Amino acid sequence: MVYVSGKKEIFLAYLLKIMNGTNYLYHAHGFKSSKDISWMYKKAIMHAGKVICVSGSVKSTLIKAGVNEALLEVVYNGVDCIHKERNHDRMFESSEMRIIFVGSIQEKKNLKLLVEAVGILLNEGLDLKLYIVGDAPSIQDQKYKNEVILLSEKYRIDNFIYFGYRSHPDQIMRE
Repeated sequence: MVYVSGKKEIFLAYLLKIMNGTNYLYHAHGFKSSKDISWMYKKAIMHAGKVICVSGSVKSTLIKAGVNEALLEVVYNGVDCIHKERNHDRMFESSEMRIIFVGSIQEKKNLKLLVEAVGILLNEGLDLKLYIVGDAPSIQDQKYKNEVILLSEKYRIDNFIYFGYRSHPDQIMRE
């Protein structure tokens, strides 16, 4: 079994399967629409032993492109929250709640709803901070990111912290 997660790699895995029967598992991510999936790409996906989708949105996109739903399994990206150096006592010193979003900033992820919910919770007297870790991959997404930031100002979320892209978001969670 071969694990692949990129476009080039899935084509190589597909060729291996044709040549010597090697099975492969494809880790699918990064699709904006079913139009992003060419017939050749779809063929390579359809010959995988299993396709792991990072979200329900990716799964839906593949189904719309005609990929057999039986191949698809959603497994969300995880974050390792268990660290030896973590000070467990410090975690409970404050009544402050921290909400952390880690991911690409895109309209389909509905960060505006998260900001509105945090605004409501703050108005109800909860002590919390909202951390956004990630960046907007396209110009359209940049516009959406700016709208999210403006919305946080509208709701007077003083504890709105935008970090941008981080290769190790788990470090922010440990702070």
